[in-house]
Amino acid sequence: GEEAPLQIDAVMRAACAAPPAAPPEGGAAACGLAKAFAHHVARGHEGGVKARGYIRMHAALPPLLLGDPSAVRRLVLPEQSPMVSPPLAWHKEPGRAPVGGFYHTPSPLMRTLSRRALSRLAEADGAQLRPVFDGLNACAATGWRVNGRVLALVESVLARHPCGLGLVPRQLPRPPPQPPPVRAGGDEEGGDGSAAGGGVAGAVRASVREWRRQSRLVDKLNAEDHSLRCALQLKLGVARQLAGETFYFAYNLDFRGRAYPCSPHLSVVGDDLARGLLQYAEPRPVGEAGLRWLKVHAASLYGHDKLPLHERAEWVDAQLASGRIAAVASAPLDEENRAWLLGAENPFQLYAVACDLAAAHASADPAAHLSAIPVAQDGSCNGLQHYAALGRDEMGGRHVNLTPGERPADVYAGVLEVVKRKVAADAAEAEGEARELALQLDGRLVRKVVKQSVMTTVYGVTFVGMREQIERRLRELPELAAEVEEAAQPDRQYTRLASYLAKHTMSSLGEVFEPAMVAMEWLASCASAIGHEAGSPVEWTTPLGLPVVQPYHKPRRREIRTVLQRLTLSDMGTSDDEPVDVRRQVMGIPPNYVHSLDSSHMLMTASAAREAGIAFAAVHDSFWSHACDADALGALLRDQFVELHRPNLLQALLGEWRARHSCSLGRGAACEHFEGRAVRGVGDRDDDTRPRRCSQPGCARVRWDGRGGALQLPKRGNLDLDVVRQSPYFFS
Repeated sequence: GEEAPLQIDAVMRAACAAPPAAPPEGGAAACGLAKAFAHHVARGHEGGVKARGYIRMHAALPPLLLGDPSAVRRLVLPEQSPMVSPPLAWHKEPGRAPVGGFYHTPSPLMRTLSRRALSRLAEADGAQLRPVFDGLNACAATGWRVNGRVLALVESVLARHPCGLGLVPRQLPRPPPQPPPVRAGGDEEGGDGSAAGGGVAGAVRASVREWRRQSRLVDKLNAEDHSLRCALQLKLGVARQLAGETFYFAYNLDFRGRAYPCSPHLSVVGDDLARGLLQYAEPRPVGEAGLRWLKVHAASLYGHDKLPLHERAEWVDAQLASGRIAAVASAPLDEENRAWLLGAENPFQLYAVACDLAAAHASADPAAHLSAIPVAQDGSCNGLQHYAALGRDEMGGRHVNLTPGERPADVYAGVLEVVKRKVAADAAEAEGEARELALQLDGRLVRKVVKQSVMTTVYGVTFVGMREQIERRLRELPELAAEVEEAAQPDRQYTRLASYLAKHTMSSLGEVFEPAMVAMEWLASCASAIGHEAGSPVEWTTPLGLPVVQPYHKPRRREIRTVLQRLTLSDMGTSDDEPVDVRRQVMGIPPNYVHSLDSSHMLMTASAAREAGIAFAAVHDSFWSHACDADALGALLRDQFVELHRPNLLQALLGEWRARHSCSLGRGAACEHFEGRAVRGVGDRDDDTRPRRCSQPGCARVRWDGRGGALQLPKRGNLDLDVVRQSPYFFS
């Protein structure tokens, strides 16, 4: 009401950074102390018209609020920490929400604000959700301990090396760049502005612009380092508290069914340091096969995950023979050893494995060495693996290692080769702009240029998004950069090159993964029909019985006037009361559906692993076990993938959608309301593909046989899924 502006105004005027004995008339300014809060307005990027207002807290205020600087530990809420007892098993009583995870703090099974999704969960039968519960309970049953050697390494770096040595964020901010020299009269040197001094003045203005650019860059890097330091301290706070203890992670799901630990700071889904700090609570004898898997794991962590398995093991054997791994384990901060670690993609996890390998190598019987290191087996572009299985796509299956091969197939290199052929053909035969761009790119393309675009294809990347991804990679190519920077408008030239390459990348993906792309287009068409004709969010049930609802609705906004500024409040499209956001429903269905499949595969494997006595953990498409159990887990995860995809999942999905979105009167196309009214602003007026909403109030039917046949189930190929069981690089 009217009291709110008065309260804001009073706090802004009277609050001081430190409380005075008696606040005088006039508030903080009159008492001689700094204001505790100040209102700032910041313009958008590059001085844009959009403005945002901020209320900033004085730097002296946080210590007053927190007291002891170590109070950062209290920011980690106890109910969010790992548990020192096994979590409560997930279960469900009829008509109630599922219960599990923490004992004394309510924890939802699904992280969603959608009332429709929560209602579907409450309505579901406990037996229907039993496979989901079993998988989550299997993940939660795995015990963990902090890896003391990794923790000691981080503590040593923090205590002795404020620069971080490249291993942890800098503890001291970067100094700002020196400003350009200034004349005694106050003007920049040589910048008198006269016609004669115009060239000098221009150079000075350029140096000032460069100084400002460098200053912004330093500010940006310091802000990023500050954020990383905060995250580091939160992780270390949990690790220090649990050092020497056995602990467990409670798990729940996101709205697609993907499983996550409830603990936010130190967990298996964290960064390299978080994973390096974790080891199994119970070590097991590594065995001969496990020793080989430890070596394969070490090579993969270094970045050699595209080599055949035997070559990865041989690379580690060479590092052991040279003494490098033993040296890294004993003195990781020595200059050469640190450089070796920093050359790895995951240095902290690699250090943990190096310590384990060094200990096994030094023992009288390496196979008897007790190892607690989690060994990972990762899927090969897992989203495309699922789409290839859905469409029984033989060609796509070969590119993502669904079929056996002597060496791991590289899907990114495969797409790149098709792109290279098209660019070379344009350079030789095309005319105009296509030839010009092709000549500039021919012979300069590398794997990383298309990697991100291929990886994000199953996540619904748009042409604009793909163009931006490719442009960032093109700027990293030295030879190309040297040539483009000489152009009159380098930024525009990069955009032209990226647009040209994005078109070829999209068409190449359509050639290499045609059934996958057709399946994604079919899902998008169905989502469009459900959104436009039924006016409903897209819902489905995963193969494990979990109901999924896409929570995308149009945002609701309210404007509130305060004494400081106008505020716009938005619910960010999470309210079920608002109309569905059809565009987001369409863009979301290809990635969300495949995520519901990869989560089903993970939970099925977790349950099977627990029955087999394997200590299991996973990060979506990266499955972990003790080294000695890696072969057994590899067989289980392949079996579960084949069983998951044995039914025709798209046919079952279409059947569920047809049942959910049929004529509410049960008359089908014979209903007088069936054709309904055309959705305004969508499609061509005289086109049968234009969506039409039923004129019967409350009906959520979709004309599944209309829309030009776009909703007909896509055809499948002839891939024999059973060959997955013999593919060594399906997960490796």
